[in-house]
Amino acid sequence: MHDTTWYQRDRAVTIETTAGDLEVADPIEVAQYGRWAEALTSVALTGQAAADRDRDLTRDRGRSASELSTPF
Repeated sequence: MHDTTWYQRDRAVTIETTAGDLEVADPIEVAQYGRWAEALTSVALTGQAAADRDRDLTRDRGRSASELSTPF
């Protein structure tokens, strides 16, 4: 099974999904995937911040929203 990922190379994008791979070479579509990737990676948590968030989510699983100190 593939994780859903993308790779940009030579002005083309390969999207890998569980259903198969899709090659996109249209410059407008390649640019759109680049903008989407930038939007996602600009807000992604990494390193210790990601580990802390994972720990908090795991700890809070099953608690009601009113019990949580920070909203999602």
